[in-house]
Amino acid sequence: MVLSSENRVVRTSWRVFHPVVPNLKKYRAMYDQSGISLKYEAYLSFVFLTTICVCAAVFGIGLVFPFVIPIPGLLIITGLAIPASATGGVLLFLFTYPLYKKVENARKVDDALLFTVGYAGVLASAGLSLERLLERISEIIPNKPTANLLQRVVRNVRMFGHDIAAAIEEAVEHTASRSASKLLVSMLTAAQSSGELKSYLVFEAKQLFLDKKENLERTVTSLTYIGELYIAVLIVGPIVLILMIALLSSIGGTMLGLTPVQQMNLIVFIGLPFLAIIFIILIDMFVGRE
Repeated sequence: MVLSSENRVVRTSWRVFHPVVPNLKKYRAMYDQSGISLKYEAYLSFVFLTTICVCAAVFGIGLVFPFVIPIPGLLIITGLAIPASATGGVLLFLFTYPLYKKVENARKVDDALLFTVGYAGVLASAGLSLERLLERISEIIPNKPTANLLQRVVRNVRMFGHDIAAAIEEAVEHTASRSASKLLVSMLTAAQSSGELKSYLVFEAKQLFLDKKENLERTVTSLTYIGELYIAVLIVGPIVLILMIALLSSIGGTMLGLTPVQQMNLIVFIGLPFLAIIFIILIDMFVGRE
């Protein structure tokens, strides 16, 4: 596992950069909900070290490459443009990765919410306490983010001596799913006020059925837009660009030291795969796997 405290790179980055890690409150709150096991300071230290190493490696290769393949203007591209782009890309990816994990975990928790509520209703019929009910669900549910959330509540009670209300409040702050947060708080309220936890869970299950239907309709609409965008960007766009480059090549000349053939190769072998990865991430964010 790369993002682990046992990783040597992570330990080295922590020793070097943790004194200068900025305390970005909003980013930290988002990071706490991402489910990444590393501490906030350790992750940002890892980001800084990785970015510096990538920048140095790409810059070194960029300085040597023009001497291997002597092309006019290639030194500017490989020595400045590509290292700057690679550094910015790595920094952007690592900084936004917790946001991706947050969205992914929230989606997984929401996907398993209907099963969670249904199973909780069955356990509530047996007269289990809220703490024991959450513990039992965390042991059997296959959805890992949901299990981690419920185990956090149980851990707060068993290990740290919190009451069930404080344990749920702390766990809610570290989950990205608003639906799960609302469910836990409502279960606590129902258990403490009327004690009719079963009735509440049956009602909540019916509401989740309706919400699931609406979510599926929104997902279909989103996929329709993504499909249209895919056709425009990955199919029509490259064809138009290649045709324009082919027509302009009759005039002659180069752009940034690249011939028309090199520009076409750049679009086909670098631009298209990069855009395809972006679309895969978008589809993964919108479509549930449960």
